[in-house]
Amino acid sequence: VELETDSYKKSDILYKIATTVRRSSKSQARSYALKAIDANPANGKAYLLIANLYATSANACGSTPFEKRAIYWKAADMARKAGRVDPALSGRASQTAASYDAKAPSKE
Repeated sequence: VELETDSYKKSDILYKIATTVRRSSKSQARSYALKAIDANPANGKAYLLIANLYATSANACGSTPFEKRAIYWKAADMARKAGRVDPALSGRASQTAASYDAKAPSKE
């Protein structure tokens, strides 16, 4: 990865590593996805991956049902960001964000 000079290719490689390690370590997958974003801030797929990592971690976060579901706010934000940085993903990103918003607790 370090030898790659093209930032788009580097970002793509880091994204592929993130998707490969996600089953064994969500935190490591998030780290690689963030590196992919550092290499190419327009990599919407990396933001969607992070959104998914957050959403699938909901039961591991917090101690009350409200706290466990609150992570969906962060997941929805990441999904929306994916659509903003990569217009080609805007439809998928907004559907994903809407799905996470529906799972998040009401703010009352």
